[in-house]
Amino acid sequence: MFPLYQESIRNQRAGIAFTWGYDESYHQHFDDRLDRKGYFGNGQAYHDIDGDGFQDILVTFHPEGGTGVLRWYLNSGDDRRFTQAGPSPFTSSTIGLNAHKILKTDVNNDRIADFIALGVDESIPGNYTGNFTVLIGRTDGRFDVRDIPNPDRYWFHNGAAGDLDGDGHVDVITATFLWRGDGRGGFSRRMDYSLGAHSPLVYEIVDIDRDGWNDIIVRGPFTGTTIIYNDRGSFSSANRTVVLPMATYQAVMDIEIIDVDGDGDLDLVELAQRGGNPPGSNDPIYFASRLTVFRNQGGRFEMDEAFFPESHDGNSLHGPTDRYGWSVFKFDDLDGDGVDEIVAENYQDGTYNALTRRNGRWVPVVFPVVP
Repeated sequence: MFPLYQESIRNQRAGIAFTWGYDESYHQHFDDRLDRKGYFGNGQAYHDIDGDGFQDILVTFHPEGGTGVLRWYLNSGDDRRFTQAGPSPFTSSTIGLNAHKILKTDVNNDRIADFIALGVDESIPGNYTGNFTVLIGRTDGRFDVRDIPNPDRYWFHNGAAGDLDGDGHVDVITATFLWRGDGRGGFSRRMDYSLGAHSPLVYEIVDIDRDGWNDIIVRGPFTGTTIIYNDRGSFSSANRTVVLPMATYQAVMDIEIIDVDGDGDLDLVELAQRGGNPPGSNDPIYFASRLTVFRNQGGRFEMDEAFFPESHDGNSLHGPTDRYGWSVFKFDDLDGDGVDEIVAENYQDGTYNALTRRNGRWVPVVFPVVP
């Protein structure tokens, strides 16, 4: 139903979106929800692991006072009720693994979906580390767990997957480095090239100029979204680079690449919270979010902060519990009508979780529809 691509950004469609919160009735219900004390990680992915035709959810659960664990939750068939998969779909333990971002891809070109869990471990104050964990899909529907060594204790806060050097194998960008894939699920850090000058917080890999070579898109806290164009499989300081202007909302959370205006060019849609909060401040005004479009005009990008006026969220804009804006999002067709919605993923404390197009404007809605 959903084609499998090497580029992780192209594997986000599932017809469903994972959202969670403590009070809102429209969120998915899990078998351990009623006695749940803890929270879910910031990353999520979707795949039908039991072959019943319904998309299941991969996410980390962090029990209160305990250690995080990767879990698959099986869709009951209504996209609303989910049960924890068992027996374990993993061939070894996932206890202690985190997932701030989960990439769906195909690391070994066997047409079986694989996943990469990128995590940050903050359990040791002042000595943080993280995990770069490859979940390799097997023919029996289970997943082999392979950790990429991390002797330098990098934080794997975010990342993206796709073939960058043209060798046919999936590569990964994360922790400011390019990691070459060996086509078997192993990855090695490229020592001579780093994205550190851009201080990236979000990463994507996509062929944005459609020349047959995947490009790198990153965004950090100090500069606008940066596009590093692929030079026929080569990346160095000499690559053509374009830096887009900073939007008013600067605390970037997520980026999606899609043709929003139907002109055939891939545009960038940036989700950011207001940011700028003073140290120690938890005033919700700084955590409100909105979407900004960078419209691609034949390779020249025009910023449009008014394209999605209804996307403004957080700071009590949508209900008394609406403290925080969106943290991650995607474009997906949630109701099967052939038209994409814009849907929030992961934690959402407002009274809606998506935007849909009606009568020429985007309006807040709830998916799945509550009976």
